[in-house]
Amino acid sequence: MFTIIKGFMAMNTTNILKSLRKKINLVDESIIELLSKRQSLIKEIAKEKIEKKLKIRDEKREKELLCFIEKISKQKKLNTQLILKIFKLIILNSVLEQKKFLKIISNKKINDKTISLLGPKGSYSYIAALKYNKYKLKNYELNMLSNFKEIVCAVELNQSHYGILPLENTSSGDIEEVFNLLFEHDIFIINEFYLKIEHCLLSIKTSDIHKIKNVYSHYQPLKQCNKFIQLFPHWNIKKISSSSYGMQKIMQSNCITNAVIGSEEGAKLYGLQIIKKNISNQKKNITRFIIISKKLKKNHKNIPLKTSIVLKLDKNINNFLEILKIFKSYSIVIHKLQTHINIHKPTKKFFYLEITNDLYSNNTIKFIKEIKKIVDFIKILGCYPINNI
Repeated sequence: MFTIIKGFMAMNTTNILKSLRKKINLVDESIIELLSKRQSLIKEIAKEKIEKKLKIRDEKREKELLCFIEKISKQKKLNTQLILKIFKLIILNSVLEQKKFLKIISNKKINDKTISLLGPKGSYSYIAALKYNKYKLKNYELNMLSNFKEIVCAVELNQSHYGILPLENTSSGDIEEVFNLLFEHDIFIINEFYLKIEHCLLSIKTSDIHKIKNVYSHYQPLKQCNKFIQLFPHWNIKKISSSSYGMQKIMQSNCITNAVIGSEEGAKLYGLQIIKKNISNQKKNITRFIIISKKLKKNHKNIPLKTSIVLKLDKNINNFLEILKIFKSYSIVIHKLQTHINIHKPTKKFFYLEITNDLYSNNTIKFIKEIKKIVDFIKILGCYPINNI
């Protein structure tokens, strides 16, 4: 009897250890994700320092950070010396990464044969890039990056000639992050095109859908498939930088309870199985992609063109009414008029508008000149051929 109880206790201890180790794995995974986000911020800091001609190493800032870390670690009753040692290595890595970034900017000339996009291979941006490359550009190298801001910065800093960004989707609406990047950075839209999006649930094996526990995806597919996801409340949803990164993760994990929302093309690339096809909220799920460049592009006058503009007004409603009068007097056709919130300053709003007029026509030039007199801020985002769905 004692032997049975002893065996049961040993088995129970093993199960508890497994459970605790799984929790530790999740914490470690979170640490890696946060370090990855920190790495992305390092590039942004380096860019700011380059633009403002500041020194890469800021010893005052380093001391302040270490004092802050020491204070927090004491509050949490951690080994302060160990934590400081770890953060000194993180700071050193930050300095080295910024120096490496500076060297790239200083030495690397623009590659006219490079398109930057959200990677890795298998992302919808990747599929869009292949489509655009086939019909519009020939033999361009695809530069895979980890987020939208990196793509914008690559174009803005002359690391890449073009960038591809998703702007809006028929199911989930506008991608606010991309709109804000367009407003804030020195880049222009030079073309647009549309891609039909067919989301699938993918895993390493075609197993029972009810056995799935963890589902990985970029936040956009999650929004576009939320009705399907709600049918499985037991799923643990994990937001990641791109769906193709999730495909890589699933392939490497070799775990049948893990799944990812991605494309059929991505499934073929990573050797994954399709558990369920067409899981989008809408059957006609289409994403509008834009091509960005460092320079404005002039187009042939004999093709239909669209001009994108962003402007900011004060709270005076009369100014907005005055703008509408100017539209009418110059026979400007408004294709789209939207308000967007600055994600960094939620109280600040911008108007985004698309007009079906050539930016370089005499009429449009006069119209913009009049508009400038009554708005607080105006930026031309680009003039490009109209590409209807």
